[in-house]
Amino acid sequence: MSLRQLQNALARLFTDVDARAAYDRDPGRFSRAYGLDERERAQLGTLAENAIASYAAGLIGKRRAEALRLLPRVRADLGDDFARQFDAWASRVPLGRGPARYTRDAAAFRRHLLRERRGR
Repeated sequence: MSLRQLQNALARLFTDVDARAAYDRDPGRFSRAYGLDERERAQLGTLAENAIASYAAGLIGKRRAEALRLLPRVRADLGDDFARQFDAWASRVPLGRGPARYTRDAAAFRRHLLRERRGR
């Protein structure tokens, strides 16, 4: 197939906790959903589960660092709980694209917190 399809599958695994769970449940089905051929399925299969999780955690860590920088009042309000709440939220919400993606990401996290506080 194509490198693009493999990259799309990897990007999904790195950024989406539900995609990682789907891959863990049935790697073949996940691979077929992304149109991967046998060679690409094998390449995907060579990635250790902990390597995917580690890379995904690193991406969320970068997002968290940006949110901490952009949301100093929220950081002060949540204190040590900021990381836990942000990581739980970010694992379910993909990062957007473009030069303002971290600003939009931080704003979305803040809106999420406000909705939670209001009881949705």
